[in-house]
Amino acid sequence: MSTFRDNIRTQTAKIRDTAGVLIVYSRDTESVVIPRAIKFPGRRQSTMDVVAIDSAIQNWGIAVDDLVLSGSLATPARGDVITFTEEGVTTTYEVLPQDGDSVSHLTAGDSQHYIHTKQLT
Repeated sequence: MSTFRDNIRTQTAKIRDTAGVLIVYSRDTESVVIPRAIKFPGRRQSTMDVVAIDSAIQNWGIAVDDLVLSGSLATPARGDVITFTEEGVTTTYEVLPQDGDSVSHLTAGDSQHYIHTKQLT
């Protein structure tokens, strides 16, 4: 009998297989092509300190087993970069914590990194 966690892992893998997008995940000089990342709906965020800052927030789902840097499984870190090309336009995102949260957390039965990013270009 399957557990709930196993069912979530299976369903998430199906989503990546049918709706996943190709991205490049980079840290310093290391990069890995992720062939099936989940691009969650983005949103705009405004903050007001000394000046108003408007930014685009984008969250990503990446299978834990796909995020391999220097031959080892990696954990998302602040400052890592995700590059995504759609209809000939390349957009760059920086991995950053969101609203006091960590930069990522595990979802889908611990099989997927849910990563917070902010659009750079």
